[in-house]
Amino acid sequence: MPEPSSALVSGVEGVVVGLAALGLGFLCVSAVSRLVGTNIDLVLRLGLALPAFITVACVVMGVHIVTGGAVLSSRPMTLGILAAIVVVSGVTCFKLRGASGGERRLERGQLISLAVLLTVALVVWCSPVFTKLPGRFAGDTVFQAIETSQLMIGNSTPAGGAISGAIPNDYPWLFSATVALVANATPGHRALHAYPPVQVMLVLGAVLSAFALGRELRVGLGGSVSCAILATMSGGFGWLAARRPELLYDVRSDSRATKYWGDLVGQRSYNVSLHNLAPAFPRDLSYILLIAYALLLVVAVRRNSLRAMIGAGIVSGLMGLLGGEAFFVSLGVSVAAVVLISGTRLRRALALIAPALGLYACWALPMIINAMRYGGFADILAAPVTLSFVSVVGAWGIATPFALVGLAVVLKRAPADPVMRIAILILAVSSAIVLVTSIWGDSLPPGLTTLGRAHRYWPIVYLGIALIAAVGAGTVLGALARHSTLAVTGVAAVLACLALISPMFVSLAYIRDIKTNDALRSGLQGDRTSLLKILAPSMEGDCVVAAPKALAPAIAAYTGYRLVVLEGSSAPQARIRWPRIAIVPFGVRVVDNERLITSFVKQGALERMSARYGLDAVVLGPGREPALALARLESEATKTDETVVWINRSCRSQRFHPPSEPAPSRRQRASRAGPTFARVG
Repeated sequence: MPEPSSALVSGVEGVVVGLAALGLGFLCVSAVSRLVGTNIDLVLRLGLALPAFITVACVVMGVHIVTGGAVLSSRPMTLGILAAIVVVSGVTCFKLRGASGGERRLERGQLISLAVLLTVALVVWCSPVFTKLPGRFAGDTVFQAIETSQLMIGNSTPAGGAISGAIPNDYPWLFSATVALVANATPGHRALHAYPPVQVMLVLGAVLSAFALGRELRVGLGGSVSCAILATMSGGFGWLAARRPELLYDVRSDSRATKYWGDLVGQRSYNVSLHNLAPAFPRDLSYILLIAYALLLVVAVRRNSLRAMIGAGIVSGLMGLLGGEAFFVSLGVSVAAVVLISGTRLRRALALIAPALGLYACWALPMIINAMRYGGFADILAAPVTLSFVSVVGAWGIATPFALVGLAVVLKRAPADPVMRIAILILAVSSAIVLVTSIWGDSLPPGLTTLGRAHRYWPIVYLGIALIAAVGAGTVLGALARHSTLAVTGVAAVLACLALISPMFVSLAYIRDIKTNDALRSGLQGDRTSLLKILAPSMEGDCVVAAPKALAPAIAAYTGYRLVVLEGSSAPQARIRWPRIAIVPFGVRVVDNERLITSFVKQGALERMSARYGLDAVVLGPGREPALALARLESEATKTDETVVWINRSCRSQRFHPPSEPAPSRRQRASRAGPTFARVG
C-alpha cells in the first residue's frame, strides 16, 4: 500500500484503520461473550472494544517475543493473524448467535447521543491528524516511535535506547506493540503512519467506554452522556483568561500555567480529558483502560459476574504493560473491592488480582532481573509539575460543582448500591496515592522516583471526580427532564459547550503552533529521493548510522536503526536507564560521530570506528563533502543535498533477532570489545 500523499489523506486512512481496529475488538468481545454464554448487550460490547483490541495486541506481542521478533516484523504474518482472528470470531458469532441470551436493544436516544458524542470527539481531538504529518515530534514521541520501529525490524522487545550496543529493554512494551500492530495494517507501514489511526482508536474507544460506564451508574441517559463528556472531552476554565487558542507544553516553566489555572496544558495536565490531545502516549492509553477497568468492575459487582471480574483483572494487567501509575491505582482498587464488597473474597481476589499480576510479570520479571544485573536504574528524571489548589480546580472545570452534587447522591446510595462504593474507591485510592507521593515520593530509590511524582496520579483523581460528577449531572438533568424537555436540552447544551471550549482551544492551538519535521514528512509521503527513504526503502534491516544531531531522531524513529550517538552526550539524554551497562562511553561517541560527519576521518580511524560500533552508514549534512576515506565508498545524494555513504549496504536487508539475553550480532559483539569500552554512570 502506498504512503499517504498528504496529512488529509493520512487522516482519512487513520479514521478507516482506527474504526477497523475498534471493529475487530468489538467482534472479539461478541465472540467471547457467546462462547462463555454471557449476556453482553451492544453498549457494553462497544465499551469493551478498545480493551479487547489491546488484548489482541498483547497476545500478538507475546507470540512476537517467543518467536524472536518474527511476527510484528512481518507484515504478511501480522495481517494473517488479524484475518484469522476476524474469521474465527465471525464464525463463532454466527454459529452461537443467541447463545448469550436476550440482549437489551439500543434505544433511539442512546444511539443518537452516542453518534453525536463520537462525532464531537472526532472533531475535537482528531482534527490535528488531518492537518499535520507528522504531528509533534519531540520528547517521548521520538523514543516511542523509535521503540515501535525497532519491533518492526525484528527486535523481540524494544531496545533500551537508540544507540548502538547490547542494551536490554527497560520500558513496558505494550504501547509500542499496539502501534506496531496498527502500523502493519496502515498504508505506508511505518510507526509514525500508525499515529493517526491510534489517535482515532483511542479517542473513540475512550468515549465508548465512558458512555457504557455512565450507563451502569443508572442515573439516566444524562448520566451516560455526562460521563462520556466529563471523562474524555471536558476541559477547565483557562479559556476565560486566554485571548486566543493556547497550548502549553512546558508547564514546568511557563508562567501561563498559573494564569490559565492549570488548563490548556498539552503534557502533564491534571485533567485526564486533555490527555486525549495528539499525539498519543502510553500513559494516555493506560488512563483510557482505567475507564474500561472501572466499567468491568462495575459490571462484575452489579451482576455478580466472575467472568467480568476476570476481565477487569486482565485490563488491570494490560495497564501494567503500559506504565505504572494506572496499574497501581487499579491494583489498589481491586484489593479494596475484594475487602469491602461482599462476596466470596478468595474467588474475587484470584479473579481480580491474579490476572493483573500475571500479565505485569511478563515485563516486570525480566526488568527486575536486568536491574539486578546492571545495578538498578539510572535517574533520567525531570522536575515535578506542582499546581496550586486554584489551578487544580480550574483545570477540572465544570466537573467540580457537579461532583459536589454527585457526592451527596453517591454517599446516599452507597450502602445499598456497591457500584457507588466503587466510584468512591477510585477517588479514594488515587487521592491516597497522591497524598503519599506528595510527602514521600522523593524518597524512592534512584530510577523509581518518577513513580513517586504526584502529577502522574492527579489525572486519575480527576477521573474519580468525573465519575462522581456524572452521577450529579445525570441526577440534575433527570430532574429537569421531568419538568421540561426544552429546559433540559438547553441546560445540557450550555454545559457541553462550557466543557468543550478548552479542548477545542488546545486542538486549534496544536494545529496552529506545532511545526512538522520536513525530513520525516518527505519520508512518510514516500518521496524516494528523501534521506529517510534512501536509508530505509522498507521496514527491513538493522543498520548502525552516524548522523548529524538534527537528523538523528528522525532517522532512528523512521527506520528503527541504531545510532552512534543521539540526543547529546550523556546517558540520561540518550534514555539509558541501566547505570552499569557496558557500552562505548558517550564522550567517545560524540567525538567519533563528529569526525565522521564533518569529513575529518582517515582510513585507519574509519576502520576502528566501524569495528567499534558495527557502523554501516554515515549521513553527511547538506553541502558536506565526504572525507577521502569515505569518498572511496558508495554514496547517494538526497533531494535536500545530504549524502548517505554506505560502509555496509547489505545491512538494509539483514534483520535483528535478539534472544532474551542481549548479545548476538556482529555489530553488538564489536560494540562490546576494545579498550574504549566503559560503564555508564
